[in-house]
Amino acid sequence: MLGAPAVAAAVPGTVAAGALARLFERTCFRDADDRRALAGELANGRYRPVPDGALGRPGRAWGVAGEPGHLMVLAYDDGWCGNGGTGIDPHALTVSLARLMLARHATMRLMGTDADGREQRYLLTRPAPAVPIALLVLLQPGAAGALQQATLFTAAMPPEAPPERHR
Repeated sequence: MLGAPAVAAAVPGTVAAGALARLFERTCFRDADDRRALAGELANGRYRPVPDGALGRPGRAWGVAGEPGHLMVLAYDDGWCGNGGTGIDPHALTVSLARLMLARHATMRLMGTDADGREQRYLLTRPAPAVPIALLVLLQPGAAGALQQATLFTAAMPPEAPPERHR
């Protein structure tokens, strides 16, 4: 019987899914509401700037060196953060994200999907004082049902306004 590492090594999409989930945890999840902390992480030598044309709207993009799945970090000027990769197994991505959220004492609640499951919306609730995060997972299938690309977009939810007091 194969052990978990041998099985993961035999399935490249599973390895790439784990790498994408870990990238999400150390960038967009951890620093969703702290652009300075995200900039500090991206100053690490494992990230390399990518031409801005990769974004589609104002912001910056970085490629991730030494990881499977051609991983990227996208930091948009409007506060959204993104992580993307290719050759990602969608089931392994969901499992990896759920495990990381559990390890970080965060809840991951599915808020909705589109009809074919290619777009999934989650609410991630982190321990206080961190604000909740909106997570949009976009899955783009390729030929023969293989996943061509997965992108995780996140933004910190604005704090709730206190209820108005009536006099």
